[in-house]
Parts: sequence; structure tokens; C-alpha cells
Amino acid sequence: MDYMHKIVSLAVVELPTNHKVRCQAPECLKPIWKAVHVVRIEGTLQVLGSSCFKKLNHDLPPGVGLYTGSSVRKLTEEERQLLIANTETLIQKLEQEFQEAASPLQADVVERQIAADIQPPVAKRTGGPPRTVKCFYCKHPMVTELTHTPGMGFKCATCKKNKVPPPPRPGTPRRVPTRPISTPKAAKQLAKEKTAEDYRKAKGKE
Repeated sequence: MDYMHKIVSLAVVELPTNHKVRCQAPECLKPIWKAVHVVRIEGTLQVLGSSCFKKLNHDLPPGVGLYTGSSVRKLTEEERQLLIANTETLIQKLEQEFQEAASPLQADVVERQIAADIQPPVAKRTGGPPRTVKCFYCKHPMVTELTHTPGMGFKCATCKKNKVPPPPRPGTPRRVPTRPISTPKAAKQLAKEKTAEDYRKAKGKE
């Protein structure tokens, strides 16, 4: 199965079990209803199941779309009909809902991706097919041609522009300010100085 194309994951939706659709992967065509992935490949919309989506994208786990995030959108009957008859209209509807609910940062990320059909300016080490990955900084899907995972994780164009710092990694201990180490010698010296000071004060009162 050849998926060496420009791929953007747009939405992940769920249908009623009695209204399944066919996976549009050339060698599949199996009925699917749960975690249906709507992707754009070389400008063409396709509907794929989770297994076929894994084959074309190894870096981003199934269940992530630009307009649905990491959740699965359950379609209404009207939206189900759009998925079958006019997928482009359904995607436009989901995009509008996303733009109304998303934060300015998320909306800007998606706007840049869709406008260019592939986000962001890639680094020097390229050569692989465009693929959808997750930005390590804002956790939003992005598209890259990098054939490797950067040491600090993938970073979308918006996070680079805004100089977003990396999130704390799980299990990273919190830094606690260090205090001077008290030793017996230091404690003895402090007591001696305090005694001398008290003696001077007492002499001054006489």
C-alpha cells in the first residue's frame, strides 16, 4: 500500500453501529464506524479506519485530528449524511465549530497548516513524506517532513514564533532552593559571636 503522499489528519468521528461506512484505503474497503479518520491526501479527502491510518502515519497515534483534537466526535444523522454525500461540507462545518471554540493559539496553528496545506518550514534533515505528528509544546497536530524526532520534540511554527517553552516532562523533580549547610564548626562560631555581642551590650549598660 503506497501512502507516500502529503497527509493531513482533519477529524476523527464516530457513527452509529448500524450506519457504517467503507474504509477508502485501496486494499481495505472494510466497514468502519468507530474512530473514523477523515484525512486529506494530496488535496483529496479520504475516510480511513484506525488500522489503515496507522500504516500511513507512525508518529501520531490514531484518534487525533486538526478539528477534533484527541477526542472522537459523534456525528448527528445530518452530519452522517454529509460524511457520505459531501465530506468537504462536513469538514467545513467542523472547522467552523473549531474556530469558534479554539484558543487563539490553536486557531492560528490550524489556519497556518490549512493555508499552506503543510506546516511548517522544515529543518535541514528532511527527505521523508509529509506526515502528521503532535507538537510537543502545544500538543496540537502538525505536519512535518522530518525523518527523525528532534531531541526536544516536534515544535510547530506558531510555538517557534511565540518562543513557547517546553512543558515539564513527567517525573521531573521540582527544583528546591538550596540552603546553607550548617556544620558544628559554623554553629560554634555563631554562638561565640553572639556571646561576644551580648557581652558588649551588657557592658554598655553599666
